Amino acid sequence: MENTKNILLIPDDTQYWLVRANTKAEFYDDFQYNNFIAIGDNYVGLQELLDIPEIFKLTSESHESQYKGIFTKKSIDRYRSNNPDATNLERQDAIAAIKRSCSIAASKTFKFIEQIKIGDVILVPNEGSSKFLLGIITSSVFDDDIHHVKLADVLDDLDDYGYHVSNFQKKRRVFWIKEFSRSDLPDKIAWIVSTRQTVYNLTDYADSINPLISSTYVYKGNCYARIGVTTKKEISTADFFALQQAINEVTKQSNENVFQQINVQSPGYIILHSILDNWELISMLVLVLAGNIKEGKVYLNGIIPYFLERTHRKAIQKIEEDFKKEELRSKKLDNDSKELSLKLEQLKYSRLLESKSEISEASKNTSLDSLGLTSSDVGDAIVPESQMDNLTPPTEESSKKSE
Repeated sequence: MENTKNILLIPDDTQYWLVRANTKAEFYDDFQYNNFIAIGDNYVGLQELLDIPEIFKLTSESHESQYKGIFTKKSIDRYRSNNPDATNLERQDAIAAIKRSCSIAASKTFKFIEQIKIGDVILVPNEGSSKFLLGIITSSVFDDDIHHVKLADVLDDLDDYGYHVSNFQKKRRVFWIKEFSRSDLPDKIAWIVSTRQTVYNLTDYADSINPLISSTYVYKGNCYARIGVTTKKEISTADFFALQQAINEVTKQSNENVFQQINVQSPGYIILHSILDNWELISMLVLVLAGNIKEGKVYLNGIIPYFLERTHRKAIQKIEEDFKKEELRSKKLDNDSKELSLKLEQLKYSRLLESKSEISEASKNTSLDSLGLTSSDVGDAIVPESQMDNLTPPTEESSKKSE
């Protein structure tokens, strides 16, 4: 039977977000066990925000301004109701502080409701354990209650779930792909551990986040492969030279078209990338350096199909209703995927088959072996079987989803 390899195709318009699970990641376990993310400020209801007149949605600035107006009015009304005897000076100071805090709360909520979209990539940090959840948004915003699973079938206290349960009302469903360690974060985005924002747009750092999703992928017309350097020993000049020698030996006349991002700090990683037509060359490098790419056809899959479709098609049907709102975007992704797949099918690793002697010679280098190179994915996968029951919002939630 002919070998095939499924490669992740990340849509060009994918956005990347950091979403915190409350102070000190209090609701991290709840988010993971029940497949959702959420934000607070429950005193402003979801429907009131969804009902903002269309005329104010013509620009992002005017739309967000309406959010800030709603949050500020609600907060000032609450303050005045709870502090009827406050002096004018006390009221002025309190209202000034309320306006500042409401601006932050409204901006956070605007991002969560209006800017995050189905198919976006989500990172949730757990400061206590130095872990991160990585997942994909699968629904629009809803505010109905969800079923929270219990960690044991029978508990003495029926109110005890075994973890902190979020009371945040504004929610989105998430399919979790994996959990990974803080040490796996590339240096370029290590700062996200200390940022205090609840919702933060990380799209500018897509190139640093994509290798955390999968070790091989296609993004914006280029193919990528992440090679992990697992050795904990110091990397000598000879080791590094052997690595570059192997790469140069395999790429030869095409080495000016293959690029590297290197962080070999024991352990570390190498990211190889080139144009899509050079996929066979990138595959050959993975074979030489990590030894686990086989001859065969290559097929591209979007994020959700890549992680779910092959064995969980029935489960996907439960969330397809949410994706109907993304119909035009999905059609474009499908067309792009088919076009790229046709290109890849024509390659069939012909150069791999013609270069066995080169591969054999490059692979003999003992200094290269000492680096402990691997093409394994980063982190620990969260199996789909543990999530299927939690991915579909109740029927009544669909009536409150944003357009």
